[in-house]
Amino acid sequence: MVGKIGIVTDSSCDLPFDFIEENHINIIPVKIVFGNKAYLDKVDLSPVEFYNKLTKAAIHPKTSQPAMADIKKTYDRVAPFYEKIISIHLPRAVSGTLQSIERAAELFGDNKITSVDSKTISGALGLVVMEAAAAVKQELPFNRVIEKIQYAIENIHIYVSLPTLKYLVKGGRISASKGVIGKILNLNPIITFDEEGKVKLADKAIGQKSARQKTFNLISQKAKPYKRYKFIVAHANAPEKARWYLNQLKNHFKITEEIPVVDAAPALGVHTGPGTAGIAFIGYYD
Repeated sequence: MVGKIGIVTDSSCDLPFDFIEENHINIIPVKIVFGNKAYLDKVDLSPVEFYNKLTKAAIHPKTSQPAMADIKKTYDRVAPFYEKIISIHLPRAVSGTLQSIERAAELFGDNKITSVDSKTISGALGLVVMEAAAAVKQELPFNRVIEKIQYAIENIHIYVSLPTLKYLVKGGRISASKGVIGKILNLNPIITFDEEGKVKLADKAIGQKSARQKTFNLISQKAKPYKRYKFIVAHANAPEKARWYLNQLKNHFKITEEIPVVDAAPALGVHTGPGTAGIAFIGYYD
């Protein structure tokens, strides 16, 4: 039996494993390169294994977009089962992945695969994919599914608290001199993504407790215009921070349903390092 719409994303998307299985989400792995050794994200290396390896690595790892062969292999496997495929990915502004996705999609004809720039990453990308999966489950027409995805992208918010500037320096995102100053002052940056999907500094704090509270305050401010929300918490080997965020969300927003807590993708963690944690949400006006 051929389904109407299949969903594909990449491994920078963080979702609970059970959700991925139950909703038949197909994932194209991003590559993680330590020196001359490449791993397929979440295939050869789990997020927990990645963060353990990151702290011991002599050479700072890099992330690399999936090979065309890996993208095509996924589409070849998925395409026979669906009339159409929606492929939702990390921002064009930070990776060449979407460009490769678009080239691979062309091989399957104009109408088979629709690629989408989520403009975000990690748990926030996970929420966009969750929105797509819910629309597919409701058996909405293709155009309505796309509308739901676009609404999610336009109303997604994410704030991530970093315990150190060290990995931003190692990844070449900021200069070494700024890293030294940040270390002396015990600065903890809080990052987000702009409308184009570029990483930007949202705020900074002195000390991790202050950064954690400021991150939550930023989320609370962004949530004010909305009537309801769908949250997710992502962390990089920082379960205590994640738990704190979870409790704050439940108490502040009076949430009784389960909020997913997920391991942050190495695609984010390679620049932020272990100890990072953040909150993402989609806001709804009705």
